[in-house]
Amino acid sequence: MKKIIFILIIGFAFSINLNAQDDYVVNAKKATYGSYNHPKMVWTFDYSMGFGIGELKDFISDASFRGFYMDGRGFINDNISIGGGIGWNIFYQDHPRATYEFDGGAITGQRWDYFFVMPLVVNAHYYFTHDGQIQPRVGLSTGGYYTEREVQIGNLYVTDHLWKYGITPEAEVYMPFGTSDWGLNLSAKYNILFYNDDKMDMSNYFSLNVGLTFEPF
Repeated sequence: MKKIIFILIIGFAFSINLNAQDDYVVNAKKATYGSYNHPKMVWTFDYSMGFGIGELKDFISDASFRGFYMDGRGFINDNISIGGGIGWNIFYQDHPRATYEFDGGAITGQRWDYFFVMPLVVNAHYYFTHDGQIQPRVGLSTGGYYTEREVQIGNLYVTDHLWKYGITPEAEVYMPFGTSDWGLNLSAKYNILFYNDDKMDMSNYFSLNVGLTFEPF
């Protein structure tokens, strides 16, 4: 992963040197498409890092460094797109051998806590600009979030499998690689999952994402 991030950084640095040529190509595209001042589509492919908030953080305090997210979008006008996305984050933490009490008894052993979340959502994004080396945008996703929560102590497993409704506001920045249709994508998302049981009222987590975006004109 460090090698991938290093390659992305080098690519971004190289794209800055092509800024003048990139401006020429953008203007040429505008001249070709006239008022059609947005890409044909947007595809993002991100590595995702998750950080638990609230009750999820109380359950697993370690950050998640095993995550992925991708989405596809189509434009309804120059500044707004709609689309859908899918991804996952895996939270995991182990605990030393100890005696753990529960209703009706106790058990001694090493403990492992696990939380998996997979969003399957629709989204909408607003694009402030399609020009320049830094292109900010904001978005909102909503839909179903599949979750698995597991506690293992020795050979004893306790597992929950749930589909829950959630929403995810987000902010992202796209930085094109010179004249290419590809670019570096950085985003931050606040994932809010609504629970209505007595085990975990909400499972909120914050995610930081870095990856590649494909935006062909």
